[in-house]
Amino acid sequence: MSEKQKSQPINKQKTTIGKKLHFEASETYKRLRTNLQFVLPLKDGKRCRLIGVTSALAGEGKSTTSINLSYSLAESGKKVLLIEADLRLPTISKLLELRSATGLSDYLIAGDRELLCIKTAKDESNLCILSAGSLPPNPSELLETPRMGELLKLLAEDYDYIIIDLPPINIVADAAIVSKYVDGILMVVRQNYDKCRAVDAAMRSLEYANANVVGFIFNCVGKTHRLGKRYLEYGEYAKMV
Repeated sequence: MSEKQKSQPINKQKTTIGKKLHFEASETYKRLRTNLQFVLPLKDGKRCRLIGVTSALAGEGKSTTSINLSYSLAESGKKVLLIEADLRLPTISKLLELRSATGLSDYLIAGDRELLCIKTAKDESNLCILSAGSLPPNPSELLETPRMGELLKLLAEDYDYIIIDLPPINIVADAAIVSKYVDGILMVVRQNYDKCRAVDAAMRSLEYANANVVGFIFNCVGKTHRLGKRYLEYGEYAKMV
């Protein structure tokens, strides 16, 4: 998310997500979708791929990326669940105009599946969203409980892809904690925003957690922000450097 976007009302930010994307941005996400299918092929009889999305710092566009990637996958005929797992500053529900009194955090506290309140996107039948729910005082501890892993294993039976929007890894440990449950982590890096040392610190944290970082999304590329997100490359961290 650019500085201009951050200063805009949330209703104007909605023009950068979902089916409101312009052609170039939409095609970019289709390329990302294709590369994901190659880098995370189905194996061992698994139907579902679980993908976490994070960034080094706040304001890099990870939530926008999570939403648009989810839409792109759903539009290809895949059944997708988008989980708002940023239990500190959730934005996905607001951007998608979803109202839910309960969600992920409420389930992790009580263990009652009725509290999940999974909803279908208004304009895409193949996309479902699990909101963050009530803001808890201890997000990291909740995400680290066995219930999180058990929930993802259960939900994986019903979807082709589960996209998990996570907090910035340099700010809190949540992304590193959840990385053990997913097949791969996508790092969002915003042009002219991250310092190299911030990205390096983020990668070290993920390395310590034995996370499988499958790629980087280079955000706000070029002379204008009009191009939206651009797929940079998939491969090892050393290749990016």
